[in-house]
Amino acid sequence: MEFLEAGAVGSSATLSQPVDYGRSVPFRIDRELSQRFLTLRDWITDRVLTFYRITKPSKRTLRQITAAVDCVIANLVEAHQISRRCFVAISRRESDYTLSRYSTVNFGYTNLIRVLDYFEREDPPFVDFKKGFHDPRGDKAIGKVSRYRASDHFARLIAGYDRVIDQYRAEIPFDAHQMMKHAYKAGATSGDTSRALVHSPSTYRPSSDVIRLKNSEGTLIDYEDSKATNEMRDRLRRWNAFAEGHHLDLLLPDAELEAIFDKQEDAEEEEIFFQNEHRSSYVELTRSHLHRVFNNGSFDQGGRFYGGWWQGIPSRYRRYITIDEHATREFDYSNLHAAMLYAREGLALPDDAYALPGISAEYRKLIKKSFFKLINAGPHQAVQAPRGSALPPGWTWAQLQAAIKEKHAPIRTYFNSGAGISLQRLDSEIAELIMIRMMEKETLVLPVHDSFITYHELQSDLHQQMAAAYRETMQSEIGIDADPSFIEQWNDEADIGVLFDASDVVENVEARQDYDGFRRRHWAFVRSKRPE
Repeated sequence: MEFLEAGAVGSSATLSQPVDYGRSVPFRIDRELSQRFLTLRDWITDRVLTFYRITKPSKRTLRQITAAVDCVIANLVEAHQISRRCFVAISRRESDYTLSRYSTVNFGYTNLIRVLDYFEREDPPFVDFKKGFHDPRGDKAIGKVSRYRASDHFARLIAGYDRVIDQYRAEIPFDAHQMMKHAYKAGATSGDTSRALVHSPSTYRPSSDVIRLKNSEGTLIDYEDSKATNEMRDRLRRWNAFAEGHHLDLLLPDAELEAIFDKQEDAEEEEIFFQNEHRSSYVELTRSHLHRVFNNGSFDQGGRFYGGWWQGIPSRYRRYITIDEHATREFDYSNLHAAMLYAREGLALPDDAYALPGISAEYRKLIKKSFFKLINAGPHQAVQAPRGSALPPGWTWAQLQAAIKEKHAPIRTYFNSGAGISLQRLDSEIAELIMIRMMEKETLVLPVHDSFITYHELQSDLHQQMAAAYRETMQSEIGIDADPSFIEQWNDEADIGVLFDASDVVENVEARQDYDGFRRRHWAFVRSKRPE
């Protein structure tokens, strides 16, 4: 890069803390740059073509390289905004980019590798990276995905670009090469680049069918569309478009948000090649689009909604979710699947399904999990026991199973019936009714399987819709529980007033430095909705 001094900006590998390549988010092929960044995309595309000495690319090659550059930049910038230490996990295995109903890749494997290699070899490099590996030997192939993040050099280039693009666009046509010189100079003096990269870098490009079908092994399979699948797809796409128009966030201090997954006992340090969906190490607050997953090769089983970032965070953090800077409230159905089974028998659930005589309330989660295991198990299938230390004192696994079956004798025919997956089909229908009906009232509701989140001010509307949707589907009544909001916690602080709407929330974090990220994301979203 002739106008950038090599080594002028140190590699981000010189950060004070050790580099943790396991801290990453998955590469998303559905990311693409907003209109604001297209000049940068085209400029880098030209550099890629020059680097590979492609003087007369075909229209197809040019289109695919441009798309690959676009997607890679969008992913790097989004990861950089999440955390300066955040990597993007990008598979370099060709089979992961095969065109299908579930992967409409628009750049091709060869051109993606070209772009990644160029980003590595640019001088100074555009990325810090660590190549993954794939070992097919033995009974089970293993591997780790390659990791990439924007280098300090590239981050400053992007930050400077964001600062100067408006003045250049006012002078169309302009010299892109000259503009990039000024972009680097502006970025070199921008200070903390993680605070600068907030001006709506990427948008969503539909790249996968939102209606997904898996076989009994959990592998995505193709299917023939029907009137039912087409209608489900249309409804969910409309909901996704509606959700995209809202700002979803977590009202947490910056340091706490970045470390939200650090203490999860089951967190995986590395993504491996053969997972359908990699685990993210950070909250991807721009992931608001949902898809539905059906199971066992049948649209009569499963059907739950997945994909929203709010579904993957530890439940104790959901009280801090904001929608358009409004506080929220979460409601969930009481003992949903147990109540459904009783309703099928024309009965009402008598009390808490997951409370057993002689066992303290601290074991409720264990009893609930065991109940689900018993109804999900097939005929004559043994149910895996929990760790011995997890059982209540003096209880064996056999005794616990017997106690659950005795408590629920009226629905004993459903134990070892595999009924759980069909119950998911019903609860997904209930969820869709709630989401669509509230959307028709211009109200966004976020589903978390059997619980739902909306504006704190509209909680009574959500409660009514949940009761009506369950009644309509099951011809029965059910209890609905309210989970706490952050309002209760914040109202206990002497300097905080009642918080409901956007002005309340933003005003009360305005002077708090530890909420700088929340404020920046709020204003970035506001700017993104203004005409370019």
